[in-house]
Amino acid sequence: MASRKKRYIIVLLSLLGIILILVTVFFTKINTLIEMYTRTKLSSLIKQDPNSIYHIKYDSLIVDIYSGDIEVINFSVSPRKKIIDSMRIHNIPRKFVIDFKMGDFILDNLEIIDFLMTGDIELDELLFDNIDGTIYVNDTLDVNNSTTVSDDILSNSFISALMHDVQIKNGSFQWFETDFDTVKVLSLDNFNLNIEELYSDSTIMKKARGVQLSEIKFAFENFENRHLKNYTLTSERVSFDSEENIYSISYPKMIPSEEKVATQNYLSLHVKQVDIAGINYDSLIYKNILILNKVYISSPKFTYIRPPQKLQKDTLRELPATTFKNIPIPLHIDTLMIEHGVFDYLKHGYGEPLVKFDIHQIHIEGYNFATDPDLMDEPKTFTVGGNVMFFNETPVNMDFTFPITDPLNSYTIKGTIDKLEAISLNPIIKNSFKIRAESGTFNKMTFTINGNDTLAHGDFEVDYSDLKLEALKINEKDFTDTKRKGFNTFLVNTLAKKKNDPEKSSFTEGIIYLDRDDHLTFLDFNLNALLSGLVTSVIPEAKGFIVPKEERKAIRQDQREQKKEHQEELR
Repeated sequence: MASRKKRYIIVLLSLLGIILILVTVFFTKINTLIEMYTRTKLSSLIKQDPNSIYHIKYDSLIVDIYSGDIEVINFSVSPRKKIIDSMRIHNIPRKFVIDFKMGDFILDNLEIIDFLMTGDIELDELLFDNIDGTIYVNDTLDVNNSTTVSDDILSNSFISALMHDVQIKNGSFQWFETDFDTVKVLSLDNFNLNIEELYSDSTIMKKARGVQLSEIKFAFENFENRHLKNYTLTSERVSFDSEENIYSISYPKMIPSEEKVATQNYLSLHVKQVDIAGINYDSLIYKNILILNKVYISSPKFTYIRPPQKLQKDTLRELPATTFKNIPIPLHIDTLMIEHGVFDYLKHGYGEPLVKFDIHQIHIEGYNFATDPDLMDEPKTFTVGGNVMFFNETPVNMDFTFPITDPLNSYTIKGTIDKLEAISLNPIIKNSFKIRAESGTFNKMTFTINGNDTLAHGDFEVDYSDLKLEALKINEKDFTDTKRKGFNTFLVNTLAKKKNDPEKSSFTEGIIYLDRDDHLTFLDFNLNALLSGLVTSVIPEAKGFIVPKEERKAIRQDQREQKKEHQEELR
């Protein structure tokens, strides 16, 4: 009896073992089939058309059914040579073509059963590690009329994807124009990206943005952009946080090309930090309009240099309003701030600097800037106010107004300049007016410049004392003709007032007037206009040479009316 019972137990255990083995084999086979089917289904999401513009490959695809983890090793997407050749001659309707490879491509905790049954993708994390990417761009095409990268890579089997966390680690990218191997216009290193709650489907893919996401953070280093004409733009680090909605650029530089330095006016720019806050992404993506709440520029150093006139090309200079209108993308900035800046101005003559001055402690605030009047708040004007230190010792306060809708591209500059030694202006006035200050002090200057496409005019007042001027011989480099020079000096000091007339006013009035020269920059033109007001203040007879007679009458009449209005306001 006992032996029979023992035999039953042995048989039962054997049956259970056989069943367990069969179940194990069954599930192993099932898992193997599921793995194979998963690989097949994942592969089917990628276009297999031999005529596709991309060649897609990977070394291996590892599927863990139990964890839902999938790893693709050495994944790469490369354009076929014939496509590159076609794109080079602009015969292919694609705005972008990509070429990249990566070490690991990991999907973490994929809902495999749901994916196999419905085709929908949902996973906890998608990781791209060690990407080395190249982007080719065809600037001749409108992005709205071109085939997208997703169209080229994804098949019609793609339905939807929900990813709770998307990461790119240690990416490196470069950007080429359509002639590819010869023109690299952009590059960056150490690109890191984190996206939370990314969703897309076949319908969303067709739209401008292509995806929906809740939060995004990214940062990259060693940014270099050569796409700007005659300039290279670089930055040590760039970062963005959508939760804060702040785009930060550390130590950006704008460096002129060697050709630009040798032959033309140029501006170089070094900045400590640029922060851009409040970017409207819906307007940018769906309307191609860039709307920014605030742009903050910290510790910029501007260097503006003019080479000798003989080296400069015959280039027409735009007024700011024209430059605003020519910005290619509609742009609106609510607030622009520049703090702790430095501006160095150097104008070369034949062998040595003719004009050199420095502006320090720059603080500027601009409001309601836009390239399109429809984007502007009322009034339709861009206003800029600020204060600086001229030669690091003289306070200067100025306000700029640019009515964007004015067809003549008009502007107004109002300002005050506090105590300034007259000899400080010698580098400027000796070339523009052939006079030089030997002594004297300008205690305070106030001015208004009204400019447009044709001229600049306005009012100038100065409080000064102990002024002594010296005339320089015209059209001679060395001014060695002492007899002629002495005579001119006599005339200048005879005609010039040594100081203000205290019986009339603490200020002496002048007239600002200068016909527009399209070859002068905005800075040079208004600097010369300002000097015309200074010269006509201290040398009244100079008004007859600088300002046309009919203009003098009109300006004097306008001045009288303004004074009358001012007096009535005081009553």
